Amino acid sequence: MRIWGIFFLFVVSVVGAWAQGITATLVAPNSALAPGQRVEVSLVLLNPSAQVTRAALPLELHARLVGEGSEWVVPIDVKSMPVPVFAAGAFSHATCVFVVPKDAIGRLVLEIADPLVRAVVDVKQPEEKEGVVAAVEKTVPTPLADEGKVPALLEFHRVFAENITTHLPIYFIGGPKKPSVKFQFSFKYRVVGDNSSVGTLNPPLRGLFFGYTQRSVWDITSYSSPFYDTSYMPEMMWESLAPAPAKPGFMLFRWFGYQASVQHESNGRDGDKSRSLNIVYVRPMFSRDFGPRWSLFFAPKFFYYVDNLSDNRDLARFRGYGEYQLVFGKKHSWSLGFLGRIGNHFDRGSVQLDFTYPLQVSYGHFANFLLLQYFDGYGESLLSYNSPSRMLRAGFSLVR
Repeated sequence: MRIWGIFFLFVVSVVGAWAQGITATLVAPNSALAPGQRVEVSLVLLNPSAQVTRAALPLELHARLVGEGSEWVVPIDVKSMPVPVFAAGAFSHATCVFVVPKDAIGRLVLEIADPLVRAVVDVKQPEEKEGVVAAVEKTVPTPLADEGKVPALLEFHRVFAENITTHLPIYFIGGPKKPSVKFQFSFKYRVVGDNSSVGTLNPPLRGLFFGYTQRSVWDITSYSSPFYDTSYMPEMMWESLAPAPAKPGFMLFRWFGYQASVQHESNGRDGDKSRSLNIVYVRPMFSRDFGPRWSLFFAPKFFYYVDNLSDNRDLARFRGYGEYQLVFGKKHSWSLGFLGRIGNHFDRGSVQLDFTYPLQVSYGHFANFLLLQYFDGYGESLLSYNSPSRMLRAGFSLVR
């Protein structure tokens, strides 16, 4: 019980809130915007009080563009962060970037929810010149380019990068017990792009992805720092995701979509240490909102083994035929995740708790999540799927 008490105190100690006393103002461009245009706005933060105040923007900002009878949800990219500590009467600003929806037109109100700020923008259709519509700047990340310039290298990489996105969490954590380090990276690649002729003629094919996840347990403190075990998980996946609602509001349950996949998992070893399995699974996703900032995400995963498990015949006894993911937290802030498996006979299984909290450093735009992970049960690694373990690790997560 001691470890649960430490975990609870840790969670309570790091949960924060937007600083009291800081006022925010959104400064939008005076000129008219065009549909599809990439726009920079300034978020000015001021401390009008006589005391030093600490405040930090969320790493993920979301905004709404509201017009007469229309509404769009737009993601905000914070290009430069404000200073985290404000002296009395001091101010700072953040540069925020968003893309005007392609079907937006007219006088609109841009609203950011946290902190709550609004600004009026005008969106007009671009003028046609010599039969060609004036070009509009696209949203292209330029971390290595000079301000306002796009790297020439993206002419070669852009087609491929547009199809790659994140899949499962990406993290690196360590703890005091062997094997002490655990890390995971994951991505998925859209096989048929949105702008391809095949995708245009057959829209359902746009949901076809190749996914890859690799999870390693690393005995870094032993001689020569060997890897204890690594799981390689390629898969072919069909994904159908629901669009964000045009007008966010109260919903008892919100449908996010589903994933269906054929997945292979093995540890790449031979002999007595060889482990492998093949499954088909389906993963529906839901959420329940509690007010504008709190939500509960629920994603059960049901799977079926499609081979005889010759390398690990009793694996189903420990993994069962499903796993259950729950994530509760404050939007753009901390979250507490639960991942559970029940053994085939309800006498085995595992529980994993993941607490994440956003961290940011103003200089250098360095940002990630603090991750505290606790595992209790069977099968943290594929090699020791039938051996129980308890591990507490801490580190960082790039994708949660």
